[in-house]
Amino acid sequence: MLELTAERVGSYERENIIYFNAGRDDQVFIVSVHDDKVILEVMKGSSLLIKKELHGFSEDAHFYLVDSYDDTIVIVYLENHTCQLAAYCVNSNKINPICSFLLSANVFHLSEDGLLWIGLTDEGMYDERNPQGKAIFAFHTEDRTFYFEDDFKEMMHECYAVQSIKSDLYVCFEGEDCCIIGHYQVGRDRIRTVAEYVLDGDQYSYCDQLSVSKKRVLLIQSHEDNLFAFHEENKGLSETDVMIHGIDRKGKTTYRAVQDRMFIFNDNDLYLVKF
Repeated sequence: MLELTAERVGSYERENIIYFNAGRDDQVFIVSVHDDKVILEVMKGSSLLIKKELHGFSEDAHFYLVDSYDDTIVIVYLENHTCQLAAYCVNSNKINPICSFLLSANVFHLSEDGLLWIGLTDEGMYDERNPQGKAIFAFHTEDRTFYFEDDFKEMMHECYAVQSIKSDLYVCFEGEDCCIIGHYQVGRDRIRTVAEYVLDGDQYSYCDQLSVSKKRVLLIQSHEDNLFAFHEENKGLSETDVMIHGIDRKGKTTYRAVQDRMFIFNDNDLYLVKF
């Protein structure tokens, strides 16, 4: 059994929050609405690092991603039925557009080197604007260039979760009555397949969070409040039970995983679990 411990790291008015995400270095990004104003807060532990109003956003705004690398905050949001990628300048409080992404996507993941991994839905994979049937795109937010154009073509499976640790990339694909976890090595100009594991059974469907640590993989099914733990071995993944101490997950629960850490919003309390 994999036994984990949850540490309470904060408390927030849950009803005001419209988005939250976990970044590297234990940073937490929270977007909330107060008096018709959309507010971005960046927390680390009990310290408030940034609190700014996001001008130009309404309380109905939909955020796909708020994360950072170096000193750049990247925001992906929905506007006019299109995903917009932008960089937020804290000093000037301006949203600087980067580009639009027209294909239907499930997940956006920002790596520590500024690569934005975009996992597509079935609709996005079979869109006529995606003639090669790519399941995943990699876009660098600083030089505004797509990378690895020859990889992840015609995979036939939509992507639900992405996690990166340095040069290792883990991806969760949705198959037919199964889940596929891919482990890849990201090189300078190509992606090498380390392993692709097939988990049979529809109980793994729609796993939207993925955490990886020391040959261990944790799949999270947020909408069903389910967690599945595996150990990565030479011949595949072996499943084990998982238990989280220090938290009563009977309330409304939302998960965000980043590398070997997981944040859990349980009612109004925020917990950190080191995996």
